[in-house]
Amino acid sequence: MTGIFRQYRTELRNIFILALIVLALPYLPAFAGLALTAKGLILSAAIMGAFVLAMVLKLYFRILVLRITKEN
Repeated sequence: MTGIFRQYRTELRNIFILALIVLALPYLPAFAGLALTAKGLILSAAIMGAFVLAMVLKLYFRILVLRITKEN
């Protein structure tokens, strides 16, 4: 069973992301109305900041792993 998950890891991740996007679609009009308020702008900035931080950490750890494997 775990072999199937390993083999199709990328496809399963993409399906999961697509399902999350489809589930979020009904809430987009309400979020667009909220985004025009001060509270919405703060929330949007926090989400974008968290996304940028996550991508920076992902890149940092990927470089770290590459350096470790290069040394060994």
